[in-house]
Amino acid sequence: MELVNITNENFHLIKKNEWYVLFWVPWGKPSFLQIDLFKKARLKAKCGLINVEENHDLAYNNKIELYPTTIYFVNGVEKYRFIGLFDGSIT
Repeated sequence: MELVNITNENFHLIKKNEWYVLFWVPWGKPSFLQIDLFKKARLKAKCGLINVEENHDLAYNNKIELYPTTIYFVNGVEKYRFIGLFDGSIT
């Protein structure tokens, strides 16, 4: 599965289609485990990664308090939120 790095400059991409967006931190082992799960998952939606260390405002605007947090967006609207490890089992 291809993972797209999401930043302030391209956050608008999630306004189209379905996206799983992972808010992660580079110092957290669970974040890296989640990235590995995303790479192995067969999700129908696109997958994006937001490094919270580099994109504080995206985390703040999406009310991210714990890492990793995955938000499932449909056309830019949050539908589900998963805190901790997520294996993609809702699809």
